[in-house]
Amino acid sequence: LPDPELLDTPWLVYNPPEWQRKYSSIGRDARLGVSDAQSKLDAPGAWRPARDERGEWLQLDLGCVRRVAGLVMQGQGDGGKHWVTRFAVEHGVADTELQRIAGEFRGSSDATSRVEAFFPVPLPARFLKVLPLAWKGYPSMRLGALLLEEDTSEARPADGRVDVARNLTSDLGSAVVGTTVSLAQHIATMAPVVMASRVHEALV
Repeated sequence: LPDPELLDTPWLVYNPPEWQRKYSSIGRDARLGVSDAQSKLDAPGAWRPARDERGEWLQLDLGCVRRVAGLVMQGQGDGGKHWVTRFAVEHGVADTELQRIAGEFRGSSDATSRVEAFFPVPLPARFLKVLPLAWKGYPSMRLGALLLEEDTSEARPADGRVDVARNLTSDLGSAVVGTTVSLAQHIATMAPVVMASRVHEALV
């Protein structure tokens, strides 16, 4: 469970565009954004690596350093028979200096349902790398990040470049799924509680 002091902190689901995602390998040499080379939540397909073995990974780039509460995972999609059941996570402010979060996280139990995996405490990160450890069928998944809303008004760039996501309420656009929920509400109901709908325009 998350730190009890943060249970009332609202979070947002961030669903980065494909150009902010990297893969260790891609099944069937698919072109980015189609077939096995897509991993956005609710996408018509899902990422599937070229090899059915440990060591493969999917990495999200959040655009700048954020406080991350956890991850949201889905399996392959409608009619699919493939999903990740257990996974490990690495995080960092630079993709060359990632650190493993202790322990393992429980993943999906079917191909379509969203499963939230909360970190023990919120972590500052720009990059999140997910490494499948066990799976049903193939290690196929779709993925988003849980960001603490209290931290979204002041983004902290990881480098000296202009921050393209200065403010979630104006910059992250359709990548922000319209749900604002406190961790306490989520745990109490075992499902997200819709508090507000938000649709924003993204700056590229």
